[in-house]
Amino acid sequence: MKVLFLDINGVMIPAGQYRLNQDCFAQLRRITEETQCRIVLSSSWRSVSTRIAEVEKHLKENSILPLIGKTPSGLRMGVILEWINYWDSNFVHHNQESLRLEKCIFEEAINEDEKTKITHWVVIDDIENLENSQSKGHIVQTKSRQGLTEERANKAIQILNSN
Repeated sequence: MKVLFLDINGVMIPAGQYRLNQDCFAQLRRITEETQCRIVLSSSWRSVSTRIAEVEKHLKENSILPLIGKTPSGLRMGVILEWINYWDSNFVHHNQESLRLEKCIFEEAINEDEKTKITHWVVIDDIENLENSQSKGHIVQTKSRQGLTEERANKAIQILNSN
């Protein structure tokens, strides 16, 4: 399974804009089509149900599969790594359940054949210095004022389709 962790502000809404940007969604659709990845919301929008619904609406309007989850509260890179570990250890293999994370997987949006270990993952975010020893090579940093561009989308595709 390939997973894309998606921020919203500075990625899907460039700085200075106030709505989800259609050009950014076109690049996101290209990433999902070329890699067959699924999306997890890692943005601060994950904590507001109306914001999640707004993202889901735009995904559907752009022919992108629904979110498969959201990260829990906490420091961005830490909770992304926690989500990956939970998916691989608990969700796929049905081991002990973590109450903190079980509500962060949207099981109704996941096909049975997708319940496999994560083989490739990428984080698309405008936050600087997210990379650490565990995330090296998995970060695509956008420029806040530009959002998700063709160049940044190409980098995400390269990461998700790497051998």
